Amino acid sequence: MRDTDYAFCVAKIRALENKLLSKQDIAALIGQRDFAAAMGFLSEKGYAAQDESSAELIKRQTLQLNAVLNESVPDKRVLDALYLLNDYFNLKVMVKCAAEREGAEGLFLFPTTAEVEHFDADTEDGSFVFLKEQYRKAATQAYAMAVKSGDGRYSDVIIDTAAICELSRYAKMKKSGLLGKICGFIADTANIKIALRCIATARDEDYVRAAVGDCFLLDKPRLIASVLSGGEALEAYLADTEYKQGLAVYKSNPSAFEKWCDDRVMKIASDAVYTSFGFDPVVYYYYRKNLEIKTVRMILAAKRSDIDTETLKERVRELYA
Repeated sequence: MRDTDYAFCVAKIRALENKLLSKQDIAALIGQRDFAAAMGFLSEKGYAAQDESSAELIKRQTLQLNAVLNESVPDKRVLDALYLLNDYFNLKVMVKCAAEREGAEGLFLFPTTAEVEHFDADTEDGSFVFLKEQYRKAATQAYAMAVKSGDGRYSDVIIDTAAICELSRYAKMKKSGLLGKICGFIADTANIKIALRCIATARDEDYVRAAVGDCFLLDKPRLIASVLSGGEALEAYLADTEYKQGLAVYKSNPSAFEKWCDDRVMKIASDAVYTSFGFDPVVYYYYRKNLEIKTVRMILAAKRSDIDTETLKERVRELYA
């Protein structure tokens, strides 16, 4: 499609951007004295409905995001890459619930293109015939592994690797586009996290080769070889890549690496703030709204658990205007 075909969609997205919570709103939310006060603040802002629970709030905001994109984006196929991580997470849910014959109510992430409405753990036989081919293949292999091993961690590896490979494939296909850059970054940093975990848990070569997915800017053979050679070799390799800053963050505080990754995604996405046409403004709005929902969920959970304000400030991601 031509970029101008997105004119109406972008106009709608720009109007919705004015309703996003600002950095100042998030700071004020963090500063609320307790959970009740935080929910009251969100109600005053028109973000939470009257007498709405935090779970209902998050679900409604997520479904509204899905509805907005489906109503306004002219070519729905372009949404597939946006929803990819949610889709593969939902595959994990289906595999686990099918293997254990448990219901999946309330476990799925939205928006999603995976046909979660057709899933029924009571009748599932591991074939997942209702899923499109790329998802059906990963889910079927993961289900077989879950049943054989009795350990969901091994089936998760199959799905995680499939997700990384799909992200990398899209990034290489759309490497000049904003979403391609984001997908490539997510694929590479996911592989870095896998590499670090493999070293920390002393995984063998077969596991490492199965767990590391296709890369975008990283060199997959070099990444695997560095993992098999140990932590110093991995650090030496990553120090020569554009992910060296993330490595420094991980070395100083491993838990801060996830925040660094999220912040970098938003920084990449913010390039579309002043773009007037095409799909890029949709990409920015999706990641910005997703981050907002994630941040609100995090803050409300922290308020409910009485986590102190300073700790919460350290965990909250950057919101780019």
